[in-house]
Amino acid sequence: KQRQPMEAPKLCPPVPEGPWKPQKSGRLQEFTAEKSLFKLVQDFAGIVVLSGYGARAQYKEIHDAYERAKFMDETMSEDEAAKAWANTSGGLADDLHAFGRAMDSEYGKSNWLLVYGGDPYNATKPDVAHIALYYQNVFKCSVLAVQCTELLQYGGVDPWVEYVYYLSLIHI
Repeated sequence: KQRQPMEAPKLCPPVPEGPWKPQKSGRLQEFTAEKSLFKLVQDFAGIVVLSGYGARAQYKEIHDAYERAKFMDETMSEDEAAKAWANTSGGLADDLHAFGRAMDSEYGKSNWLLVYGGDPYNATKPDVAHIALYYQNVFKCSVLAVQCTELLQYGGVDPWVEYVYYLSLIHI
């Protein structure tokens, strides 16, 4: 019996207008050689690997994380926002922000690289790409996507991704 694909649940509205929309990074660098990739990662104090299941695993609370971060960014100083986040508990928004603050604290502001599988951003499917974009927008970390070369025929990575490492598929 073949497994039937699951229908994606209807979770939350698209990411709001404004600075949270994917922006073209303007500096996409492509890597196909491991040596070049190793040289890149040495420029960062920390590397975070974000794993997910593409559009099959969606996060209904990502919209809340964007809204809260945007509100705090627009209405509070950095210190006030840090205190406000520290006084909240529970939920994906708090977990995402606490993790980002911990990475900034451990490695320095914007001095860590987020590595993920390069899933394309889809405004109606809040998946791992939304989380990668959240960290890039809110914490100004750099983002590296790792994709196979066969995905180039579909346009490659999203334009907001800064670095991409393309792997060739080996057919056995």
